[in-house]
Amino acid sequence: MTILKWSFFALVVSLPLVRLFNLPLFNAVIPATDFIFLAVFAIWTLALLQGKTSLRHSRFYLFLFLYAAAMTLSTVFSTDFNRSAIKLAGEFYLLALAVLTFNVVRNLPDLRRVFFAWLIGTILTIAASLVGFALFYIGYKTKAENFALFQYGTLPVGNFPRLKALFDNANMACNYLSVSLMLALIADQFGWLKKLPSRILQSGIWLAAFFTFSPGLGGMFLAQGFWNWAKYRKTEKRRFAFGSILVGAFLAIAFFAATVVHPDTANTDLDVRLPVVNYTIEPAARSLIWQQAIETIAQHPIVGSGLNAEAASLMYTTLSDEPHYLTDAHNTFLSVAVQTGMIGLAAFTLLLIFLLKCFLPFELFENPQSVVKIGLGIAFISGFLYQGLAGSFEDARHLWILIGLLAGFGERHKSET
Repeated sequence: MTILKWSFFALVVSLPLVRLFNLPLFNAVIPATDFIFLAVFAIWTLALLQGKTSLRHSRFYLFLFLYAAAMTLSTVFSTDFNRSAIKLAGEFYLLALAVLTFNVVRNLPDLRRVFFAWLIGTILTIAASLVGFALFYIGYKTKAENFALFQYGTLPVGNFPRLKALFDNANMACNYLSVSLMLALIADQFGWLKKLPSRILQSGIWLAAFFTFSPGLGGMFLAQGFWNWAKYRKTEKRRFAFGSILVGAFLAIAFFAATVVHPDTANTDLDVRLPVVNYTIEPAARSLIWQQAIETIAQHPIVGSGLNAEAASLMYTTLSDEPHYLTDAHNTFLSVAVQTGMIGLAAFTLLLIFLLKCFLPFELFENPQSVVKIGLGIAFISGFLYQGLAGSFEDARHLWILIGLLAGFGERHKSET
């Protein structure tokens, strides 16, 4: 195997190693995985110049370019140019991740190795969660004592840990694990993993994800339901297939609803008394943030406020009486619109449409390419589209790796059918 592919697989393994393996640089904390990327990109560029590899031709680059151009334009007209310029370099890095993945992973053997690299990272994530879980019940119940713990957020405080493993927050950990679940299911379908290790791995993914207590769990249930439906809908298990997708959709709606409304607190007077159950609810923190984000967009509707601009300014006291100052949009699409305006949102939407066309419509498991296409497409729906409704995941490194895989294998499948 070439040094390029070995180094790329090392990059994939390192994706979840965000917190304990980073370096301070220019008043920022840089994950070690970013330095691995620089080495991989340099090796790939050198291979291109020496003619040892070639650049794949695709419309994919056009949509990446449009999004990059929109982000550049928003930076030029930013309310804080220096802050936006630093973020722009980071955004180019994410786009380069997708381009690198698109060009390095070209066939099923390459994909198999990438899956194993990703699942090694997943095992490390599960292990970190198990250690954090054990430390909590041994008595290390604060974030200062337990590296894997995350704040309870809008959850009531209880004798249970909310885990982020090696990520910066629990929602990002859940997002990563939602993609890992689909890669594990694809590997299981191909027989790349033996049945017992595959079941243990999938159980570990669900266990670690459950203790993130993230709204992203709705995306995982939706993904599992979609997979079961695609796999069994034309077999004698078709009732199970349709039951799975109905349950998955119901739980996805329920988890999202939990991010929209919340039990009554002192944060707002917008209370609603539910009849019959005689229970009072109010707009959740995310609902209040989304309202402020829309107001921010209205101030700079064309090119946005600039990359890294704050979408909101909300002081919120949780059920555990913890005060939080919230500035993130907590929605991928609002986050993009705040920073890059309608021009950026349009370019971002065109990219998403291209990616959707890579795997829609869903097909039967007719051949290896269709299995990969369906699995990566479901991972994209769960991790990027669904979870993007309640979280800002447009800058997640692992999702841009996923985008590169989906674009590469989705376009290849269409060209072969």
